Amino acid sequence: MSAAKQGENNPMFGVTGETHPKTGLKGVKPSHTIQVSVLNIKTLEVLYFESQRDAAKFMGVSHNSVQRALRSKKAIKGLYVVQKVV
Repeated sequence: MSAAKQGENNPMFGVTGETHPKTGLKGVKPSHTIQVSVLNIKTLEVLYFESQRDAAKFMGVSHNSVQRALRSKKAIKGLYVVQKVV
């Protein structure tokens, strides 16, 4: 780093804890997340998730599988139907 950006001249000087971009927002969902509902075909139980990643974790698949299922309207593992919550 150049001498001009050291110490108090560094744009990240004094940024710690909650205001630090790498540590301050753990667990907070980004504003661009897509809420989804998951229908279990066998039990007809509907569960709602705040994000595609949360739904994927529940079903034991990757978030990419959830995205593909949303586009293709096909069941995941022949058991779960995923839809966007409007």
